[in-house]
Amino acid sequence: MMIIGRKISRKNNQQIHNLLYDRSKLETVSETSAILNEFAIVALIEFSIDSYPDIPFRDGVLTVYFIVSCLLVSIHLLALLMSVCISPEITSVLCQKVYWINNKNEELLSTVTIYIEIA
Repeated sequence: MMIIGRKISRKNNQQIHNLLYDRSKLETVSETSAILNEFAIVALIEFSIDSYPDIPFRDGVLTVYFIVSCLLVSIHLLALLMSVCISPEITSVLCQKVYWINNKNEELLSTVTIYIEIA
């Protein structure tokens, strides 16, 4: 009977460890996305094509630069949005771990793991 209790305890500890790891990944994504967005916005503001009038494909370079910068900002904002929305859910599950441990059949937050990995 003691061995079964230890296996359940190890499984619960592993699940709690996985949740803490997911939460730390989301916090890192949030911080990194915020920093990268700031750099991208500064790069958009400081880009000056007028200082190079002799570039033959100036308008094309400018268009491609703005498209790539907008994609960069939008992808990082999406990751930031995902981390901001999922992180409180993980925190609430960790706060209710007594309820979570007692309901062994119910795998909480199993549907959001793909979103955590995408972010």
